[in-house]
Amino acid sequence: MGQAASTNVDIMNLSDVANATGLNKSTVTRIVKANPDLVQGKQGRSILISKTKFNLVRAQATNMAKSGNHAGRVAGELPLGNDHVPEVVDSQEPAAGSALNGARTRVEIAKADRAEMDLQIRQGQYVRVDDIQKHIFEAFRTIRDELLAQPARTSVELASMSDPKEVKAHRLEENKCLLKRLSEKIKTDMK
Repeated sequence: MGQAASTNVDIMNLSDVANATGLNKSTVTRIVKANPDLVQGKQGRSILISKTKFNLVRAQATNMAKSGNHAGRVAGELPLGNDHVPEVVDSQEPAAGSALNGARTRVEIAKADRAEMDLQIRQGQYVRVDDIQKHIFEAFRTIRDELLAQPARTSVELASMSDPKEVKAHRLEENKCLLKRLSEKIKTDMK
């Protein structure tokens, strides 16, 4: 192996540590970048680290609570020490993992809402806005046409009447008939 020219066989370059632990070199590099105190020195362009310290950091990281898919990352890619421990008491900021969990929760809620809405659409509980607008337009057009046609229909009959009570009764009866016709026409148009 490409061990360092050191008397300590525990000191290795990143490739040797990756081979010895069965990890990708990129994973080892990420862990070392997150924990710079692992670096014991350099030999040419190679970074030398202590395999024992690396395994301790990795073991500590593996024991930490993980949530979700980390795409192959070890949870201990955080620096050693207590700076990475989320503050629980009197903290207004969410813990490091809670942002991810919160996002996942929001995605799950959105998916559930979408599934519920799809079901309601299939059950006919939702209607298209343009269909409603079309029916409203047709209903008001029918009302307008009937109201505008009423004077022409009733003018001859009203001209022959001289008694105000008789005119009032005739107008009232004509309005009732008009409203009944409109109601029936709109009801049939809506179906």
